[in-house]
Amino acid sequence: MYFKKSFLYFSLIVLLLACQSSPEDNVAQNPSDIDSQSMEDSNQEEYLDGQMPENNQGLEFYKSSEDAGAAIVLLQEKTALTLEEAKIYFALLLTEQRLEEAQQFGDDWLDKYPDDLELIYLRALTAYQLGENDKRDELIQWGLSLNQEDGDLNLLQASILVDKKSYSEANRSLSFALSEYPENFQALTLKAQVLMHLGQNNDELQEQFLWQAVETLNKLEDVQPDYVYTYVDRARVLGVLGEAGQARVDMGKAIELEPDVEWHYVDRARISLKYMNDRDSALEDLKKCEAINPDNFLALVYLAGIYFDKLDFETSLGYYERLIQIRPDYYFAYEHLGILYYTQGEFAKAKEAYLKAYDKYNAKEGYILMAALAMKQLGEAQQADALLREVARTLDSESLAHEVFRFFIEGGSDYYVLDKLHKENDDFERRKFNYYLGEYYLYTESAASALNCFTEASELDLQYEGRIAQWHIQ
Repeated sequence: MYFKKSFLYFSLIVLLLACQSSPEDNVAQNPSDIDSQSMEDSNQEEYLDGQMPENNQGLEFYKSSEDAGAAIVLLQEKTALTLEEAKIYFALLLTEQRLEEAQQFGDDWLDKYPDDLELIYLRALTAYQLGENDKRDELIQWGLSLNQEDGDLNLLQASILVDKKSYSEANRSLSFALSEYPENFQALTLKAQVLMHLGQNNDELQEQFLWQAVETLNKLEDVQPDYVYTYVDRARVLGVLGEAGQARVDMGKAIELEPDVEWHYVDRARISLKYMNDRDSALEDLKKCEAINPDNFLALVYLAGIYFDKLDFETSLGYYERLIQIRPDYYFAYEHLGILYYTQGEFAKAKEAYLKAYDKYNAKEGYILMAALAMKQLGEAQQADALLREVARTLDSESLAHEVFRFFIEGGSDYYVLDKLHKENDDFERRKFNYYLGEYYLYTESAASALNCFTEASELDLQYEGRIAQWHIQ
């Protein structure tokens, strides 16, 4: 909705500024009659001499008036309208959202002047607002057949193509629009948006399109330096292009312009985390976001993860619990809640969290292994073994996962499970199951064996299991 309203506003400004102040030879009767007939010769001569009839104002008044309703009334009081005045009246009707009147008015004037590009554009804009898509497209195509480079029609065409996600075609239309209006705010905004989408959807030309987007956003900054989303969008693009430092500077400008907007701090934190691995700067921004809105979900996700990575499990647990309070269906939290509860000895809560995680993401066998250990800690060994057997039947009998499940059920000698572990060629799988074996050894009070497993698993630095292994070692 914001986009369509702003497009209408800027398009009308372009049109009104394009109108010339000299009168046309073709005029019509009072707009309430709308008959597109010529004025009487006496009125025409008087107008051409520059002497306005009583109670009428010059065109510059209608163009500059901030009160569209008053300007409409004044134009209605005129004995007749020139073609130029009719266009201004048409535009004012659109500004006031008097769309049905604008529709009829435009149809009547187009009957008289079917090749007038400004009338075609205004009538297409009316159809756009009324949802007359076939009429809108018909008018745009007709106008572009008269002049394929018309800036107004190409700008309207581009907005429609962007809605349809036809970004290549929109890019072509915007090139024509910007050729006529190189500093048009709306055209530059759309151009940047289009180039960003083209960059996302074309791996081969991604860098080329994204640098073009940066150039467009640079122009947009020159045109309107206080428009905050120039900096937000440019920061996102620069991050992808590997210019994380400049991206963070742009987000700083956005924050200067809108210091109370929580999402700017989240965006800058994301840049710090994703491109610079700067947890401390990210944490500072996220805490500022939290001060503005304690329930900003994405900020809470980041905060929970940062404290988890910093091995501050108590703080991390608090954030994960808040996430579940806000969105109980946020299943990504349950994996972390499971181990955080487990490390604190809250085995019933750990069991519940792991089973919820497995219900949603049953491809991860580790959830069941940890749920079973929590059950064993609660004295529910038989139920735990039954659960392990049920899931083990779904696994490849030759896999490392199956052997680990067998060992969790049967216990005893670890010769076979360690032999299978050492022969595993997939480093990730080997280190991951080292972690789960480490937890089992802790449960059976085999501290030395647990330490060996956790040392191997700790090399999974950016993975859940690796972080927990590091915590155990510390």
